[in-house]
Amino acid sequence: MSSDDEDIHMAVAWSIEDSSKPHQPSATADDPIVISDDEDDNTQARFASNKFSTTSKAKVEGSMSLSPAATSFRSERAQLEAARITCLQQRNISSQRLPNTSRTSSKRNRSCDPDDPFESSTSEMDEDTEDEDGDEESTPAKKSRVSELDSKNISKSKDKSDSLFWNGELRQTSNLHVDPRKDAKPIFSLPSILGDTSDLEFAILSSYSTPEPSWVYSFFPPSVPVILASSSLANLPKTERLASNIYSPIGFVLRLFYGRLRITIPTANFAEWDWKDIKNSVWPQDIPKRPSPIPHDRKAEDFPALLIRTLDALHVSAGLEKIRKDHLSIPISSIQDIRSNWDFSNVTAHLIPSLAGRRETWPSVLRGGHTRLMRVVRLIGARADPKEFPGKKKNITNEGERQLDLECQGSSIGSYTPAWIDEFIHL
Repeated sequence: MSSDDEDIHMAVAWSIEDSSKPHQPSATADDPIVISDDEDDNTQARFASNKFSTTSKAKVEGSMSLSPAATSFRSERAQLEAARITCLQQRNISSQRLPNTSRTSSKRNRSCDPDDPFESSTSEMDEDTEDEDGDEESTPAKKSRVSELDSKNISKSKDKSDSLFWNGELRQTSNLHVDPRKDAKPIFSLPSILGDTSDLEFAILSSYSTPEPSWVYSFFPPSVPVILASSSLANLPKTERLASNIYSPIGFVLRLFYGRLRITIPTANFAEWDWKDIKNSVWPQDIPKRPSPIPHDRKAEDFPALLIRTLDALHVSAGLEKIRKDHLSIPISSIQDIRSNWDFSNVTAHLIPSLAGRRETWPSVLRGGHTRLMRVVRLIGARADPKEFPGKKKNITNEGERQLDLECQGSSIGSYTPAWIDEFIHL
């Protein structure tokens, strides 16, 4: 007699025995339904053991010494298990008639009820089939294979969360009030931008408003030195220590330093509500380290040169000087090392800082504010009316003007004056 026939015989025997016992009153709507996990595990263990060994009827009857309250549940479980075994037999018969390449589809198309809570899952049925076909793989081999697959999945998940953006990436932030499943577009959150903070060596953060510096610092390990620049901290000394490894100049924008450098520019301030309730955008880009440093060039006008001038205007140098006294392993000794040690050649974005103060020369005027925006618009060839420049004839209509659709986002709209907005038509 095969093991499957024995299982069916057992199920029928249990059903007959249950029907011969006194009738138990049915539970009312107010009675609690109790299902014992131990009882369920014991029943499954018996079926597993009976699958590979012959069990006498005496042993079966001895295993039935359960409480009367569990007999009804046991009977239902036995009937469901008998149906499962019958379904398994049908699947085995059909799979033997099909080539091996069709076994997967035959498993998916089985007639068993997928909503049955006691129905074996696909993975469980796959393992049963392998055992019944001649123990194709031993149990340790299966565990090793499953462990290998799990480690690959974990590795893929980690690689996805710790993605690198060598060419830059522009995404919107996650929002508490938007269902990401409906949007179906990739988004950023502050933890996803930070990535694996165990690899983080040093960070420079800057924001127009930082109402709770402790909230920002909670994303970093206590051992990581952080320089925080924010105009909301202007009433504090420039290099006053706010908490462990946090120093505060004044400022805007976000920088991160790993073995590589990650620069990130968000439209959000470092305020919890700005990242949770308001739609913002974030642009990160990873910058590789140079094989060897290049000399500092004070006349350079490229992206890293403008970045250094911006950090200097935010008094980051003062914070760096103070923080290096406690953290000698910081990968830079001065902000000039940013351009010297990291290769920005793959950056195609243009930095447009907006800093308070007076500019006395035309080159300095073109390094910030909407005059810098004017300069960038012309550098990327996005000017809509280049008639004043006879040498540039690209993308011009027959009438001599090029139509351009422009989408803008800004904050503090109430402080914009009509005269200031009118200046944008000259860009």
